[in-house]
Amino acid sequence: MSDNSGSNWWQSILAAVLILGLTVFVYYYFTDLETAGGSREINWILALLYIYCGKWVTCGIFGALGVYGLGKGIVQWKSERSS
Repeated sequence: MSDNSGSNWWQSILAAVLILGLTVFVYYYFTDLETAGGSREINWILALLYIYCGKWVTCGIFGALGVYGLGKGIVQWKSERSS
């Protein structure tokens, strides 16, 4: 049975931490790709973002999503605590 009380702040925080971890991984992946050269297989969405926007914008988008999710989870946690 699922809990429908709206107490899913921890899910938002966990997802945000995972996205921020993915952001760090993608940044170092692109940095290694730039320094080592050659070619690698990556997801087509990441490839398009990297080709047209660069490493910083691509990582910035993921980082912004992670920060947004973290903020959302903290707001949910605070509102649950105050109720």
